[in-house]
Amino acid sequence: MRKRHRVAKSPLHKWQGIKGLLSLVEAKRVQKVLISEVTRLGRRTHDLLDVIELLHEHKVSLVVYNYKLETLDKRGRVNSMAQFLVTLLADIGRREAETLSERTRPGIKYIQLKDIPRKAQLTVLWRKDLQRELSLFFELVFAQLEDNSACIA
Repeated sequence: MRKRHRVAKSPLHKWQGIKGLLSLVEAKRVQKVLISEVTRLGRRTHDLLDVIELLHEHKVSLVVYNYKLETLDKRGRVNSMAQFLVTLLADIGRREAETLSERTRPGIKYIQLKDIPRKAQLTVLWRKDLQRELSLFFELVFAQLEDNSACIA
């Protein structure tokens, strides 16, 4: 059995937005919470699940806009498929955050070693990220072109 209201012990309780949301939920002024994507509610999967559990205890449904998911049905019962997908998406978001951190760490170390001024630091990091993203994009485009040309031939 999960501990009740672990949100108060997690870093989420320090976020003004979460504090405000939870106070509205406890005051029964909210029926649904609409978020654009799962990671907007938290990066750590268990924190997110704790918030969702707290919402469900107050019969408040979480609606994830970009996936058209709602965690409670019209009768107030947990939508198990939506709950599963939210959990999966939360963990994917957590992994994305870890990957981003791993990718930026070498750039930050490089900047620190070279003693680059603060204003130039952002430019160096941005250019490295942009270069990586563009190369991945073009790899995908060329792979798609190769696949399409194989279909045409």
